[in-house]
Amino acid sequence: MGNFSFLQTYWPDFAQIMQFAENYVYTDPASSKNKSGLFVELMVREILRIENLPEPEEKSHYARTKLLKNEGLLPFDVNQWINQVRIRRNDSAHENKASEQEAMTILGFTHHIAVWFMQVYGDGSFKSEPFVKPERPKKVPDYTRLVLNQERKIEEQNEAIANKESELAETNALLAERDKLLAEQQAIIEKLTKEREAQKVVTPQSTLTKQDRQHSSATAIANTKLTEDETRKLIDDQLRKVGWEADTKNLRYSKGTRPQKGRKIAIAEWPVKSTKTADDRADYALFVDEQLIGIIEAKAYEKSVYAIIDNQCHEYAKNVKDEDEHYCLGKWQSYKVPFVFATNGRPYLKQIETESGIWFQDLRKESNIPHALQGWYSPEDLLAKFKQNVDEADQKLENLPYDFLRDPDGLNFRYYQLEAVSAVEKAVVKGQQRILLAMATGTGKTRTILGMVYRFLKTNRFRRILFLVDRTALGEQAQDVFNDVKLEDLQPLNKIYNINTLDN
Repeated sequence: MGNFSFLQTYWPDFAQIMQFAENYVYTDPASSKNKSGLFVELMVREILRIENLPEPEEKSHYARTKLLKNEGLLPFDVNQWINQVRIRRNDSAHENKASEQEAMTILGFTHHIAVWFMQVYGDGSFKSEPFVKPERPKKVPDYTRLVLNQERKIEEQNEAIANKESELAETNALLAERDKLLAEQQAIIEKLTKEREAQKVVTPQSTLTKQDRQHSSATAIANTKLTEDETRKLIDDQLRKVGWEADTKNLRYSKGTRPQKGRKIAIAEWPVKSTKTADDRADYALFVDEQLIGIIEAKAYEKSVYAIIDNQCHEYAKNVKDEDEHYCLGKWQSYKVPFVFATNGRPYLKQIETESGIWFQDLRKESNIPHALQGWYSPEDLLAKFKQNVDEADQKLENLPYDFLRDPDGLNFRYYQLEAVSAVEKAVVKGQQRILLAMATGTGKTRTILGMVYRFLKTNRFRRILFLVDRTALGEQAQDVFNDVKLEDLQPLNKIYNINTLDN
């Protein structure tokens, strides 16, 4: 019995697909990854059926998952796992990237997805056994040989196309043949989908309400335990999305990866001195060019991340090896690295604050406390944050006169608006993170905020500010104020700074 045999109860064809994926993980990793991707694609279609949702206009796997996500039926975590399967399936199809290790990683993510699917749409009381690496198969299973043959033919055609690029006519013929084979494979997927729709599989969970299934989904996610290796895969992808080069498997210190000019790189397993062990390593060291600007400590998905900042992160930031100190940007108290991060790959949730999100601390000032981020800093943002002198900006803010706020041809502030801006600025200088400003209707809230925004930007106290509204009309009203009200030198805010409007 394989890791996915539990699917047999309600979805025997899904179980067969994943049995195939397990059996081919060693002998044909590309086919194994393709089968994992096929299961996920069919599973998404099955969820649409159970939830009685129509097919999106763009009939693609991406469009279907986006629809489920927008309907609140596909949690962030599951969507991340699906992306891991999709991306690596595409790699094997287009770039011939297929190894046992990759296929096994995809099987692990697919197992998490399948367990979640079973608990939400099959049997809510189902308890999963831990994923076990499959044994090497003794023979090819009989299931879906037609699909396998089509995939092999596609791969043969791809190779033939690559060898015949100079012969245009023959290449076009090969492309046409490949498209035909792809269409045939898609027809097989459609046939499987129609057969399932005709069967109208009813499970205990499918008879529940959407809200009940969402509750089951949250419970299933909370009980999921990703390995540290799987967590690293998620973190790699998150870092790449904001501009870092990140690949735990290949961009490692032990494989010779070092900082280089012109590269923004997260080097895995960076060695540090340690008072606890003879040889310790930071999970990632962040380099912009040859400047060590941050350290990341990654933990398994279910581990609490808050405490890691005070322990390992501080330890590593203090104990950069002597031979690596030329990479350091300075020294702050006993720290040789300005920024540290701790994460377990989970999205930030206020309800489980210390066990989720990306925890961050600026070590340059003792008064800076750790706090959770919604996402990663890009290399450019982190470098800009390093260059920003908050003390200097606070001083500029305190010394900047309020004359232009009082100007009758500009904002023409009333006394209470000036008091409001002054109170907020004093709170910011003291390091306060959350500030509530309450003003009655008709007292000029938007104009008050406009003056405050300009002062913060002018003194470089903040680089970017989000003005958030709960109705489009209010956003348009704010845009009008930002475009029309004159500030210094009779210029409105949109002429002084770049503003992304509602359209952006």
